[in-house]
Amino acid sequence: MSMVADRPTLDHIVIGARTLEEGVSYIRDVLEVTIPPGGKHPLMGTHNCLMKIGAGTFLEVIATDPASPKPPRPRWFALDEEAQQARIQERPRIIAWVAGTRTLSAHLSTSPTDMGRPIGLSRGGLTWRIGIRDDGSLPEQGLLPVLIEWPSGENPSSQMAEFGIRLERLRLHSPRPAALSDALHGIRSRDLVEIESCRNGDLRIEAEFSNSAANTLTTLT
Repeated sequence: MSMVADRPTLDHIVIGARTLEEGVSYIRDVLEVTIPPGGKHPLMGTHNCLMKIGAGTFLEVIATDPASPKPPRPRWFALDEEAQQARIQERPRIIAWVAGTRTLSAHLSTSPTDMGRPIGLSRGGLTWRIGIRDDGSLPEQGLLPVLIEWPSGENPSSQMAEFGIRLERLRLHSPRPAALSDALHGIRSRDLVEIESCRNGDLRIEAEFSNSAANTLTTLT
């Protein structure tokens, strides 16, 4: 009997940067906090910084690690694609969002969209499984979530630093909003985001954050 896929939850938001230093500086400029270092992903040749942005949710800044050898496969989050490299060369930006599930294999096998195949990864003492396409590309160029499964069922956000920054909403801008909505329904994730139509193919991910210390709302794209 096949496992029934559960309803995913919002796990984290990914900001891609040309270098980790540029990503940290960007977060400092726009959110007025210094996001702490995370660690290295040996299989992907990347490293990151992390902070909590709500109950069970975190923000990740990720970049290619210049100290790591080139991995034997394309890096995740489309970081090896020329178009993605051009985007983050311009400035750090949101490149993906990640949804957590306890039934990763069921979601990947039943999704009408190619969400990748399950890959086991680690960073320090952490381990997890995540859906990654063989070519490293992102489903719907990042508008559909990357799916992740943590062994305990919960991500490590409870152990991350928090600075009063809270995610208020996540909005997807798509030239095909109805098709995107249907695809999200297909993986039971439609309720996690807002969707708006965009013109001229200007698809993007937009996140609004509150800062309790500064009493401000800030939008990142």
